[in-house]
Amino acid sequence: MATRARLRLGFGGAQISGTLVLNFPNLGALGSYRFGTDFNDPASLASAIRSTVGLSFTVTSSGNIVELLADNYSSLYNVQVSGNISGITASINNSGSGSIFKIPYTKTNATGFGLSDGTITLNPEGGNAPYTYVWNDGSTAKDRINLAAGTYAVTVTEAGDAGQFKLSLTIPIVITQPDTPLLVSIANKANILCFGSLAGYIELAVSGGIAPYTYLWNDGATTKDRSGIPAGVYSVIVKDANNVEKQLTNIVVSQPDVPLTVERIISDNDVELIASGGVEPITYTWADGPTTRIRTNLAPGFYTCVVKDANGCSKTVNIEIAEFRFFWSKNPIVFRPEMDSLETKFYPSFVLEVWIEGSYRSNAFDKMVTVEQPADSLGKTVFDVQNILDTYVQPHLPEFNQSNVSIASKAFKRYFLRYAEKYADSADGTPTAKEPVQLLTNYCLHGGLDFEEYAADTFFTSYLETQKPFFTWYPNNKKLPVDQQEYLYYLHNTFDYNTFGVKVKVTFTDGSFVVIDKFSMANVLRYELYIVPAGYTQLALASVDPSKTVYFWEIYCVGPSGQVITEVRRFYLDTEYYPFRQFFLYANSIGGYDSLMATGNAEKNVDVDAEELARTLPYNYNPVEGEIATVSRVGQVTLSLSTGHKDLKEIEALQDFLISLDVKRINNGRYEAVTVVGDNVTIVEDDNTLYYIPFKVRPAKMNRYTPKL
Repeated sequence: MATRARLRLGFGGAQISGTLVLNFPNLGALGSYRFGTDFNDPASLASAIRSTVGLSFTVTSSGNIVELLADNYSSLYNVQVSGNISGITASINNSGSGSIFKIPYTKTNATGFGLSDGTITLNPEGGNAPYTYVWNDGSTAKDRINLAAGTYAVTVTEAGDAGQFKLSLTIPIVITQPDTPLLVSIANKANILCFGSLAGYIELAVSGGIAPYTYLWNDGATTKDRSGIPAGVYSVIVKDANNVEKQLTNIVVSQPDVPLTVERIISDNDVELIASGGVEPITYTWADGPTTRIRTNLAPGFYTCVVKDANGCSKTVNIEIAEFRFFWSKNPIVFRPEMDSLETKFYPSFVLEVWIEGSYRSNAFDKMVTVEQPADSLGKTVFDVQNILDTYVQPHLPEFNQSNVSIASKAFKRYFLRYAEKYADSADGTPTAKEPVQLLTNYCLHGGLDFEEYAADTFFTSYLETQKPFFTWYPNNKKLPVDQQEYLYYLHNTFDYNTFGVKVKVTFTDGSFVVIDKFSMANVLRYELYIVPAGYTQLALASVDPSKTVYFWEIYCVGPSGQVITEVRRFYLDTEYYPFRQFFLYANSIGGYDSLMATGNAEKNVDVDAEELARTLPYNYNPVEGEIATVSRVGQVTLSLSTGHKDLKEIEALQDFLISLDVKRINNGRYEAVTVVGDNVTIVEDDNTLYYIPFKVRPAKMNRYTPKL
């Protein structure tokens, strides 16, 4: 603040010489003051003062008087004067009046380096309004805004008293700024090497401005540096103590476009891992030592592999090679997932996907069904996918008179299940499915066991391994005429080798025999089902030794070392004459086709169903047209047959024929689809040892008649 004083002193015409001491106890704060005086003898005082340039005056309260003006004006301020006046050294108290002209001001400095936001506000006191203002940059405003750093001088002049001089005061005001500007930059930044991880960080370099600084990131964080952040685009506003701000935008924390993923292809006991995403090279480290991505001939058990890319991103793959078995399409196929840590999982459920290979050995699996089921109070549930898989398999009918080994690819499918836990992380959260887990690829084979045997599980626990059966329930030692088609279905049930052969041992009526290597198959996988022709003509047994008569033949499969790997099936050549014969092939309950020669008398009936309308006859009707119009006539043929006499074991096994889902009649050198009529059939009577089964079959309805051509 600058101050200027106007004084009125009365001395009654006294002459002043020597040193004049002015005592101004009420001037206030330290500062520079200019005084004007008015005496009764102003001329002599003015002369004395003007001739005394540089006289020192003491303000007893505080401050310095730097100039004394002897101008004539009125004052409003009381002053005490002491000193040597007219040779009298005494303190002269004289009551007068005076005023102090002050220019207090307030200012705000520039908040930032190079900014023009400083202000000056003047608050003049004393003197007489109005005031005028002249700044060193030419402005005449009272107050100033938008000022850059620098020194601003202002001369303020008051209006003065009537006929007296006007007091003016010039004061310098300095606007400062921070020494350096607020600077914000990225000191260090780390992108994310592994998709989806929280490994990014951003380090800021902040200087200049006025500390302390505050920070506000676009995701709400308020720290200077960031760590453990996901990929994304970030921005930050930095403010200093003066509220000066700097903003950094488009700070990109990047990550790979896609995550490192590992597809598992599990075929039987072979595992192939296929990594995608990530950065090459990819390494594979199995817990049991190997470092290859393909493993073969694995024993049942659990296997773990860590797959890692060049960035160090890793995926841990857990694989279970289960005890090997296939599943029947007509029996339950269940999966029982379990979930732990239920206390932290809200609204738990399981999402199950069923993936089925469309074309066998293509390794192209398609997701067919997605099912979600809630977890129970123990975190468990049970999925049964039998009905789903059963729709994708069917009996595989051999070619007519097939004479070579072929795969029964329609009768089985490869599939796998993929499941995921689904839950919310809080009571008010939304459940989401977590990372899915893929299970072992399995085989589903058309067919199944009856109610009792499925529950007993004897087929898988002992029968399959010990009996090594062909897939038929028909008893061994079957009789076949030369023209009866017969087929055996072989399931390859080992990982130890991928080839098999079919041997036929032909025994003649003279007791001699010969063993024939009839068929061989390579590139065979476990659980594949193969059709093996077994009939006399299909095997061309008449040409084995034309000089001899075949008595019976035995068929079995062998491994690469010649070891027998199946049961031995024996067929006797049936040379008996039958006046009536009907041949059938029927799908049995376990995925194969059996043959039946029905030798009983046959009866053919036709049930005709007609739709007729009575004609409306005009008066001139034509009687040739008749009075009834036939809309349609459909004939349903029913063949009433008998199996002919069989032994008791055969009769029991032929129940499979009665319930077969697919029956073909061999008629005029082709297959004819027929349906066994559902009926109450007596198959065994205690007092009758001649066993046979009467049955009826129906072919397709006859809308038009055509003889077999």
